[in-house]
Amino acid sequence: MAALTPLEHAPLPTAPPAPGADAPPAPGARPPRRRALLGSLLALTGLAGTAGALTPLLRAPRETATTAAGATETYRGRRLAHGPDWATIDGRALHLMPRADGRLPQLRRPLHLVPHPPATPPAPPSTNSAAPGSVPPRTAPEARPSDRQERPAPMTYTRKNQADLSAAERARFVQAVLALKRAGRYDDYVRTHIRYYTSDGAKGLRAAHMTPSFLPWHRQFLLEFERDLREIDGRVTVPYWDWTKDRTAKAAVWREDFLGGDGRASDQQVTTGAFAHAHGDWTLTESTDDRPYLRRAFGRPQDPMDLPTPRDLDEAASDATYDSSPWDSTSSRGFRNKLEGWGGGRGNDRWRNHNRVHRWVGGTMLSGASPNDPVFWLHHAFVDLVWSRWQRDHPRSGYLPDRPLPLGNSQRGRVPTLNDPMPPWSVKPSALLDHSGIYRYA
Repeated sequence: MAALTPLEHAPLPTAPPAPGADAPPAPGARPPRRRALLGSLLALTGLAGTAGALTPLLRAPRETATTAAGATETYRGRRLAHGPDWATIDGRALHLMPRADGRLPQLRRPLHLVPHPPATPPAPPSTNSAAPGSVPPRTAPEARPSDRQERPAPMTYTRKNQADLSAAERARFVQAVLALKRAGRYDDYVRTHIRYYTSDGAKGLRAAHMTPSFLPWHRQFLLEFERDLREIDGRVTVPYWDWTKDRTAKAAVWREDFLGGDGRASDQQVTTGAFAHAHGDWTLTESTDDRPYLRRAFGRPQDPMDLPTPRDLDEAASDATYDSSPWDSTSSRGFRNKLEGWGGGRGNDRWRNHNRVHRWVGGTMLSGASPNDPVFWLHHAFVDLVWSRWQRDHPRSGYLPDRPLPLGNSQRGRVPTLNDPMPPWSVKPSALLDHSGIYRYA
């Protein structure tokens, strides 16, 4: 197999439209959504540490220029430029992610997966003069080169076993997740998972489940989520839950100061920990049913089952072939399907490894809305670790299928091959084979 491909970065957004011939708005007029957009900009740059931080900004002296295309502002030495569907901070482009429900778009920074910047400095901004009050296009934004040169290169970070977290680390993770929920961003991840939770029988492309791209799709999903957490608190990473060792309801992951415990017998509602509905911070708004609370039913009391054992995991990890035809939940050979956990048999024997963990936790983890349970991320971090170890132990085995499937193959166009983009990010599996420049596992 060829050397593992380094992770590539997502493309920067295209430039906003050039300012048109429309007359600028009246003096003092604000572009639509300026207050909310500016608040989001500040939250991403760290200038808004609290909910009320926007108020002093709007009252503080600042330089402002507006046009029909957008606005530029200078505040505390930071240059903020934004339009209806684009934004920059000190020349750094951001995405505006539209929401399906029509609410205010969320500002998103492009995910750069290259761990170090290029050796050559960025090109200086264009010296072409612009009309007074115009907004610089994103292809040549005004930036402060000194900031870019002095900013240290990103370092790799570590994902730790949840059992080894300190009380402070557990608290920081919980608070970052709750902050993401309050901002409305957490629910975006639930929506995404519901949308791409498709089965063998579904028409069209299967990117997330019952497909060779199960592992790279969830690796990217984790990276996106973790990036959002680290924008809230740069000390936070997603820990992993080794369910082959921490196999009971008394494991550290279920502590009241971490993810809370089992659901009550009457309705499976979780009543302990920060994610209990009664506390008012964790209401399920994106789900496959109308229950607003987190549910768990450890071990499926109505049909008892155990978590996977080390032997169960070894059976999957010992398969040196990544995946095999027919590239779905019925593949009898291949590490991917054995780790994802589809198999034959009856009753609980049908569920293995990854799938069996979802079944053991129960409740909310049984549906496409499973990210509503924060343990989802710790579970998939461990699945990602298992894949990483498999790559290390089988250096000559790579992602399959590694080329387009032939005409007439029933799975052609239905599963991503090595260089096919995976929705919703258009990232290829080949770009996600090596995470060593971004994170490591302890």
